[in-house]
Amino acid sequence: MKRNKKLGALMISLISVLSILLVLSLIIVKNDNSGSPEFNKTTSSYISSESEIISEGEGRQTADSYLRLNTLYTISGSTVSRNSTSYDGSTVISISTPEELYAFSYLCYTNKTFLSYDYALLNNIDYTNYGVSHYFYPVGCTGTAFTGTFNGNGYDIVELTLAPLTDSNTTSGGQFASYANITYFAMFGEVGTSGTIENLGLINTNININAPSLANLEFISPLVGVNNGTIQYTYAQDLRDASTEDGGITAAGAYQISGLVSLNNGTMENSYTAYSIIVNYTLSMTVMYWHEILIQNDGSISNLYYFNNSIPAETGYSKTSGGKEKIIYDATLIGRTQTRDDFGATYVETLDELNQEVVDSSNEWYSNTSYGQDLSKPLENVLTPILRGLEYDSSTKTFTIADEYDYVYMYELFNISSYFASSAITYKFINDIDL
Repeated sequence: MKRNKKLGALMISLISVLSILLVLSLIIVKNDNSGSPEFNKTTSSYISSESEIISEGEGRQTADSYLRLNTLYTISGSTVSRNSTSYDGSTVISISTPEELYAFSYLCYTNKTFLSYDYALLNNIDYTNYGVSHYFYPVGCTGTAFTGTFNGNGYDIVELTLAPLTDSNTTSGGQFASYANITYFAMFGEVGTSGTIENLGLINTNININAPSLANLEFISPLVGVNNGTIQYTYAQDLRDASTEDGGITAAGAYQISGLVSLNNGTMENSYTAYSIIVNYTLSMTVMYWHEILIQNDGSISNLYYFNNSIPAETGYSKTSGGKEKIIYDATLIGRTQTRDDFGATYVETLDELNQEVVDSSNEWYSNTSYGQDLSKPLENVLTPILRGLEYDSSTKTFTIADEYDYVYMYELFNISSYFASSAITYKFINDIDL
């Protein structure tokens, strides 16, 4: 994705450090007087003037290495149609807008060949406004599993609104009639043995189901219903006020609800959830059972963590005999106690503990303290672990830029806080950057 090239309000100063080491340091200085063609300060954020860079496997690719999904369809209102553009499935399809994310779901719903392709996010996607009129169609829920790869590249999907199922819209002729006999409801209802969901965050996913007549529907979760493939480096966060109608999953019926995945038959690893509350009780009084991250495991799991603010710290969690865990939820919010299986997922009492545990489990994760206490204030809005970051030397306040991927993330730090674009921070390029 090309960035605009304008003169902005930043200046690049190239300075030398110890000549014996022959290392060049690039210091990005916020300046209101002049700029450079390589940096741009808009009224609200810093942006890069070069191509967006994302990761693919062990290598790095530019956005131009992908096939944009919008080249494969036309859209009229909420109807998406496959166009005549030739595509053999060999190139990863990129998704970078709310429209493309919606089109992905619609095409998978109406054209099963799209369930076997590979996809990658190019950036964070805020679905908040678009989801008001374009509900996301859960993928792989109607008999054919998703067998491709969905690589989030460490980006988030914010306020994804899944199809709000009701008795009327799931009957013959209804908008979601094909979901009438589903068992699993999630962004990905079923992931096949060759399917992979990775490097993806879901923030404040909206699920609202009021369809008591759906006799087969049993499991509800934000990310995956049943996994027969691989889920790795994923997370779901919903820290909206638990005492309001906003937080948690809303569902009227005797369902089993998970904060991330319902059933795992494959591999599930390096993932976490952070909730204020899992089940919203506006309609959910009859929900049968829930778990913060997983309902049932018949596969392989490792490094799974969960936080739930409606579990009172110190008094809400305990282990019982036989590998069970006892949860006493906040009586003012839920008024319910559950005794359930311990799948090996780790319960943490605070967000600080969640950040520590997850970051310590793998060097793929970053948190608001990954760059030391001196930068924790500028990163205070990064509440839970993320999958994008830079190597940092706290003794010299120096970030290392090793490749194109790091180069792009540098701008994201500028957006988080202008402190990262100040003369207090040094960015050291250790390799040539080929854009």
